[in-house]
Amino acid sequence: IITAPAGYGKTWALVDFALQSEVGVCWYTLDDFDRDPWNFIQYLVLSVQAVLPETMRRSAELLTRDDVPFANAANVVMHDLIAVGKPLTIILDDWHYVNDEREISNFVANILNRCENCRVILSSRHYPSLKNTMLLT
Repeated sequence: IITAPAGYGKTWALVDFALQSEVGVCWYTLDDFDRDPWNFIQYLVLSVQAVLPETMRRSAELLTRDDVPFANAANVVMHDLIAVGKPLTIILDDWHYVNDEREISNFVANILNRCENCRVILSSRHYPSLKNTMLLT
């Protein structure tokens, strides 16, 4: 978790980290439109596919349908993330835009708890109110 007010260089620090990283880094810069849980998981899948194009196919296919409950879609995305099988860093830049969205917070908390190959970096102007953040210390 990286927290600081606007203009303190959070994003630049993450760019430097990503450029030096030896594992795949998926970057997702959030904004107000990402407060919709469906938008969030769709763009998360796209950010993973940008780094590892051969992955997340089940998720990408499922997310084109409109008859799937969000919880089911989130489960498929989670299983696809686990199935990547290699170390992966997911950067969620500007987390403060989605911090109060329960479904998104629960989904990211599940990634932190269940996806051993994934590391998640949250960059925010405020400390995140994620469920089970005590696991991060």
